[in-house]
Amino acid sequence: MILGIFDNWPQLIEVVGIWFAGTATFTAAIVALRVANRANAQDVRLVARPMQEVTVGGGEPKKVFHVAATNVGHRKVTITHLGARSLFKLNSFVLITGLPGDSPVPTHLEDGEVAHWRFPELRDDGKNWYGDFAKRFEEYNWLSRWVLLRSFRFLIVTSLGNTILSKPSKEFRKKVYEQMEKDPDK
Repeated sequence: MILGIFDNWPQLIEVVGIWFAGTATFTAAIVALRVANRANAQDVRLVARPMQEVTVGGGEPKKVFHVAATNVGHRKVTITHLGARSLFKLNSFVLITGLPGDSPVPTHLEDGEVAHWRFPELRDDGKNWYGDFAKRFEEYNWLSRWVLLRSFRFLIVTSLGNTILSKPSKEFRKKVYEQMEKDPDK
């Protein structure tokens, strides 16, 4: 008798095998559900960055901030909201579009389709668009401003309630930081 505990080794091996098979079956079921859920999920890629818009036929190039959403999944996606938020929910807001050629909100995207939204750097009232972001952070100290700007994200919300976040480009953060250093009323 080895170890004096088990008199019947074949029964011990059988019990261990049953537990192993049960664990493997449970794990396989979880993996199958995750794969099926991922295959049916909405998959949207969101890109947000400053751009220079050139018009055909000449004219002064216009500096704009561009947000694009691409449906890279296999399901139809309806984008119901376009916005931005920072670390604290108090700094969340909805972006309102209005330039000709922008996608409407809500917008429907089939597989591979892209929706575009553009925001001019200089608004009609002469104020800088990045200054609006900087103004939201002016009440905080320098460390909080840095954290808020680093945690800043653009977002879209789909009709299923999914929120897709996108980190803005370094150029965006640089332009907002420059506006923080300037007078926020400009």
